[in-house]
Amino acid sequence: MSIAALLAVAFSTQITQPSDSAKANVPAQGVNEVILTDFNGEKVSAEWIVVNDNVMGGRSSGGPEFDSGVLTFTGSTNTNGGGFSSTRTVPSQWNLSDYDGLRMRVRGGGRTYLVEIRTDVTFRGRAVAYRAEFRTEEGDEWQEIIVPFAKFKPSSWGRDISEQVEVLDTSDIKTLGFMIYDGLDGTFKLEADWIKAVEIPSVECWFDFADPAEESQWRATTDGVMQDRPTATISIENDALIFSGQTASDEPLTPSARIDFPSRQLAPGGALELRVKGDGRAYALEIVTTETIRDRPVRFRGLFETTGDWEVVRVAVDDMSPLVYGRQLGVVDPRREPVEPHLDAITGLALVAVDRNPGQFRIECDDIVAVSETDDESE
Repeated sequence: MSIAALLAVAFSTQITQPSDSAKANVPAQGVNEVILTDFNGEKVSAEWIVVNDNVMGGRSSGGPEFDSGVLTFTGSTNTNGGGFSSTRTVPSQWNLSDYDGLRMRVRGGGRTYLVEIRTDVTFRGRAVAYRAEFRTEEGDEWQEIIVPFAKFKPSSWGRDISEQVEVLDTSDIKTLGFMIYDGLDGTFKLEADWIKAVEIPSVECWFDFADPAEESQWRATTDGVMQDRPTATISIENDALIFSGQTASDEPLTPSARIDFPSRQLAPGGALELRVKGDGRAYALEIVTTETIRDRPVRFRGLFETTGDWEVVRVAVDDMSPLVYGRQLGVVDPRREPVEPHLDAITGLALVAVDRNPGQFRIECDDIVAVSETDDESE
């Protein structure tokens, strides 16, 4: 049985969607999630407060508005001062210890925001804010973003104090909120449709290649501009992606099978698993995120070997190397600090034939799944 078939059995439980009338602090119950707020209700505007950098002499402005069940957090940041604006709920209480993170439906015009949680924890007499970053896409499309609780880091006056205080206790959450503190000047607009607490599955199927029509979404490309270019073809047959071709020389050209998609996410420390049948050659899996250098996307590549038989290979995010122009980042700009992938904004994926030996290559792949760090074969 393929990985996709196993997933279909494992996650066959239907999720009960919460009603539109659910109010904050009275979560609608679902099998795998609860809604914390959908920004409805006559008193919703009284349930949110504003804290901007003017508390420390800054010049930023901002605040929330509510209309038709949507929070619109707008304003302007000015880095000649604090450089931040924030809004959060008035103190209440949520016990989210049965859940793994927050899921939010938002759109934010391409800027980077923070989602914030506060508990009763204090540091030197001040409340500690647990914050996690999320990036939004440009344009008018809504995004659903998952932020694991494990990503929230404690801070005081904008300083990481992870070494001084305990990790987030999700059993006693007092407030939820949003903050913008991305080091940029100018107007911002973040819209939020709802916030939910969710269980995050340890395995999520990204591709099972069951639909031959998906073939048109993949494209064959080649890195490098040289005279002898390798050729490659892509097809989907018998629920498997088939990527094959020929390298024409021993030059380091890398034919690849690529696909772009709306933003997806991987858990920190997670991996992608592929069920493949190769030809004994070396291949690589690449992910593309919103990270760019010199206006070029940074790709993160992890290598794997094939044996000629069907097998499951795991490519861990922590083992991936950043590349620009098909070269490792240290070669492009050795002065630059190490780059980490934006795991909350993965926008593309590729299978790459990295073996430099000339000749025919062929690899079949019938599943690609995302695996969280908690899904360990040793468990």
